[in-house]
Amino acid sequence: MYFVNIYVRVDPLNKVFYDCNFGFYPDDTAQSPAPTEWKTFRFDLNTKLEIARNGANPIDSVNVCSTYNGKTLQDFINAHPNTVIGVGNGDTETINLVVGETSGNYKGLEVCWDNAQVTTTTDRFVYDFEPAA
Repeated sequence: MYFVNIYVRVDPLNKVFYDCNFGFYPDDTAQSPAPTEWKTFRFDLNTKLEIARNGANPIDSVNVCSTYNGKTLQDFINAHPNTVIGVGNGDTETINLVVGETSGNYKGLEVCWDNAQVTTTTDRFVYDFEPAA
C-alpha cells in the first residue's frame, strides 16, 4: 500500500499537529500492488478523497473529517474556509508521499516517487528525487 497524505487544520490558530488527515491512493484502492513501471499520478482540490482520518484536537473531528471520505478537498475548504493545509506544531509537514510503514502490510513493497510537482495560482515547484550524478 502506498498513498499520499495531506494534513489540514480547521482553525489556523490551533497549534495541534492536525485536525484532519486526507489522502489519495494512486491506484484508486489500498489493495493495489505496487506498479512495475513509472506512471503519472495527479490530484488537485477536486479529486475525491479516499482517506479521511481524524486528528486529535478540541473540535469534533470525528464528525468533521470522516464525513469527507469520497468528497473533495475543495468541498472541505468550502465548508471550512479558514482551513490551513499543513500541521500546527511548527513542522513543515504538509504533504507526505508515503511508501510504506513498519507494519507487516508493507513487507516487500518498493515504491519510488519522482518529479513531484506542486502548483499554486502563481508558482510551480518540481521536486526531482533522483540522486545527483
